[in-house]
Amino acid sequence: MDARGYGRDELCHLLLTGADTVGSAGVHAAVHLLTFTALPGRGDFAGHVEIRVGTHLSGRTELGAFVRDWERLARHENLDVLTGQDERLVALAAGWAAGVPVRLERDAAGLSSASLRRVLEAVLLASNGEPYFMVVRTSYQALLPGGGRSG
Repeated sequence: MDARGYGRDELCHLLLTGADTVGSAGVHAAVHLLTFTALPGRGDFAGHVEIRVGTHLSGRTELGAFVRDWERLARHENLDVLTGQDERLVALAAGWAAGVPVRLERDAAGLSSASLRRVLEAVLLASNGEPYFMVVRTSYQALLPGGGRSG
């Protein structure tokens, strides 16, 4: 089924549902990044996505969205211009989805704080970490023994 006609929020939900049915930590990380870009809901992105029923490991079926070919998406085939942020997030997402090493020093350098936080969350997801981590902003001093207080 074609992804055209689905709004951004609905398509993001379907992508996350699809990732759940795939059951791959790398795909979870990839979709986590992809849903942070401006791509979901864009007409040029719809051709990269298939809407179909997926089956969870438990046997339960659910409608989800699935990227047809992560390599084609990473090459920006049939896509209009992407922002630099989105381009790098898609590159990281495609690597994780394909199970190949990603280049954080190249693709995460210079990202906005919000995008970098999303990448850190994706690292946790890709490493099969707990799905409910929270990245909290704090000072370096607060991480020192005694909260950075001397004496």
